[in-house]
Formats: sequence, C-alpha cells, structure tokens
Amino acid sequence: MKKEEFLRELEALLGDISQGEREEAIQYYRDYFDDAGPEKEADIIEELGSPIRVARIIKAGLGDNDGEFSEQGYRDWRFSQEQALERRTGEAQGARQGQAQEGKWQAPQSNGWKIACLILLCILLLPIIFPVGISLLAVVLAIPAVILALGLAIAAGSLAILISGVATIVTGFINLFFVPAVGMALVGVGFLLLALGVLLMLATIGCCWKVIPWMIRGIVQVLSYPIRKRREAGQA
Repeated sequence: MKKEEFLRELEALLGDISQGEREEAIQYYRDYFDDAGPEKEADIIEELGSPIRVARIIKAGLGDNDGEFSEQGYRDWRFSQEQALERRTGEAQGARQGQAQEGKWQAPQSNGWKIACLILLCILLLPIIFPVGISLLAVVLAIPAVILALGLAIAAGSLAILISGVATIVTGFINLFFVPAVGMALVGVGFLLLALGVLLMLATIGCCWKVIPWMIRGIVQVLSYPIRKRREAGQA
C-alpha cells in the first residue's frame, strides 16, 4: 500500500465526520508522511497500521479529550503513546536480534569472582602442579633417552660381535697350518659371529631409522601441546 492509497482509504472511512475535521485529519497524516520522506513511506504505513485502525482512533478521539485538532492537524495522545511504545519495543527487539546474529549480544553477567577464584586456586595448587609437571617432563624425556641408550648398547654389542667374528676367523686361518681341525672350527665360529653381528647391526639401524623420528615427533607434540591449546582457544 502506498501513501496516496492509504490517505484515500482513510478519507473514505472518515466520511461520517464533519468535512473540516476530516480535512484536518487527512492533512495531518499527509504532513506526517511528507516529514518522514519518501524513503520512510513503508515504515510509516507499517507504524500506523491499517487505515481502519487509524480511522477508529480518530473517531474515538473526537468524542473525548484524548485527542485534538491543532494547527498541525489532528493529534490523538493515546495513539501517539501507543506508537511510541511500539516503536521503542521494536527497536529494542531489533537491536537484540542484530547483536544475537553477530554473536555479540548476551545477558549481562559478572565473571570477576570466577576469575579471582581461578587465580587463587592456581596459586594454592602451584606447589603440587609444578613438581608434577617437572616429573612428567622428566619421564617424557627419560623414555627416549632409555630407548636411545638401549639402541646404542645393541649397536655396540653388534660391533663387538663383528670384531670377535673377524678375530676368530683370522685365528682359525692361522691354526689351519698347525691344527687343521681346530682352525676349521674357529673359522666356522668366526663366520657365525660375523653373520650374527651383521644381522644385529642391520636390525639396530632399521629400528633407529623408524624409532628416532617417531620419538622426535612425540617430544615435539608433547612440548608444543600448551601452545596448540592456547592457539585453538584463541581461534575459538
């Protein structure tokens, strides 16, 4: 509905009042539209409601002291108060809906005492948290150290077996010229030791190739856990 259509329908509905009162009422609402401007025309029509409602209020106001026609036209104080209340209510609801959509509006609350209690709790638990944290860090660092030490020990044992195998083979070849049976036995044992040392060395190298990167990633993840949690909390 447009302004002129609204005013024509309102004028028709006011046909049972005097011409002067009808003209003053129509002029008042025409001025009301003009003051608001064409861009606010739809808002004014929504604010006033239907022409039937406006005509009913005007006629009711002519019979008592709640309204009057002034130089600016007809004014019904009940209607003005009702409009003001509806406008304030609509603006408040619109503001809350807009803030809720932006994720900014929330019921007022006081978190000061919660923060104070949290700080006090951290201070009281500090003598417990600090040693426990140090112990956990020591355990985290000790496990890779133990695994690394075990790997070095196996590697050292493998190297020792290889050296023993080579030495036994050399000793066996020397004894072939004096006691052939003993020499051949020593050569066989030497080759067995050499094979065992090579197998242990290859197994140690393969385990270290897989375990050491896994340990490094695990240590990095454990040490960077507080930083990642803080970053995730900041993004949220």
